[in-house]
Amino acid sequence: MRNNSGEQLSNLFDDVLSRANLKTSSKNNSFIHVVRWDSVSDERTKAHTDGVFYLEDNNKRILIVYVDNPVWVAEFNMDKMLYLTRIKLKYGTDWIDDIHFKVSSRTHKQKKQEQLQQKQVQEVQAKDIVLSSRELDEIQLMCSNITNKKLRSQIISSMTAYKKWSHQQNEIN
Repeated sequence: MRNNSGEQLSNLFDDVLSRANLKTSSKNNSFIHVVRWDSVSDERTKAHTDGVFYLEDNNKRILIVYVDNPVWVAEFNMDKMLYLTRIKLKYGTDWIDDIHFKVSSRTHKQKKQEQLQQKQVQEVQAKDIVLSSRELDEIQLMCSNITNKKLRSQIISSMTAYKKWSHQQNEIN
């Protein structure tokens, strides 16, 4: 079953612009390009697409599709002719001449931010957390009624580890 919602939305948008006397070339309208790209790409492609941009360079019309990973750039480049054929069959041969797939800088920034956050987490985890004497006294007091020395020692160790972990989480957040 074909999904024509992208084409219908594109036609509706063109109609609204023409009624408002704002008719512009669909080549210069990024909204139209997103709608048209969505109508010729499959769910797998859409899941990895971060943005679509139209560029005219030396009389060559290029659709630039930003994806989230260099691996997907290579994958989509292998299917480039399929996408070009779909576009030309659906919208005509005068819409675009070529498609370029590029890695989105937004994705790179997000990954760098995640790496920085992970590094901060590792630094906090590597740091030895020292509990205050008040915290250690509270743990000792809570365990003072336990008569079995081995059990008391294990519970004190567990409670101390939990307090240190809580401090690490507070430093991370």
